[in-house]
Amino acid sequence: MSNTNKKTVKLSIFPGRFYVALFIFVVISYFILTIERHDTVINKAEHITRFSITGNLSGTQVNEVNKFIVSSYYKKPLNVIKKEITAELENKFLFINAVVLTENWHTLKVNITEYTPIAHFNYHKLVLTPEPHFINNQYISSSGHVYTDNLPVTNKNLPHIYAPDAYKKYINGLYQETARVLKKFNLHIETFTIKKSGVWIVNLTNGMVLQFGVNNQFAELNNFSKIYPHINIPDNQKIAYINLSYENGAAVRFS
Repeated sequence: MSNTNKKTVKLSIFPGRFYVALFIFVVISYFILTIERHDTVINKAEHITRFSITGNLSGTQVNEVNKFIVSSYYKKPLNVIKKEITAELENKFLFINAVVLTENWHTLKVNITEYTPIAHFNYHKLVLTPEPHFINNQYISSSGHVYTDNLPVTNKNLPHIYAPDAYKKYINGLYQETARVLKKFNLHIETFTIKKSGVWIVNLTNGMVLQFGVNNQFAELNNFSKIYPHINIPDNQKIAYINLSYENGAAVRFS
């Protein structure tokens, strides 16, 4: 009797184990198939069939970017495009900063931000033909990027910054901080020059020239804020030059 009961118990337990094992097998198989299918999609490298452009570009610029994408990337593998297109757009259209977003394997979405110039950077010579433009026409954007725009200059009142290329990454911060301090005294930069020696020469729109030393320019700028309001200007004269490179005080010349 007891043997019969034992056999009955074994038979009732076996189907449950079988179904559990079957369930685990099905789940594992599903994940394996899903992974294989995903790899197939990636390896197949679906081509883009549509794209959209967002940003603050003008209509003409959007048309140019459209033409470039159609001629260079349309119906090409997206998994390749998304690695290359940002650099390609920035090299082709040097006045923009392109951020590429992808919605899926078939759609390319490009968000483009146009650089806003705050100053010329190291430009040299005005050429009048075929239309007015500057050779080496580089600019610094409000976000600190140094870029080239081959279009004719429309804003001739932008200040000019001259500095060795090694300063490109942080020239904007140096210029902006100097401009901020000077603006407190209603003084505005016309040219901001950093010599190879590290000396700063700042020409202001009122004709004044400021000279800074090599290593402590921000301390000297702070010193200028303290000194400038207390300079006694002789009658019928104006400040022509201030040398701030002295450890204590400054040298002032009038004209």
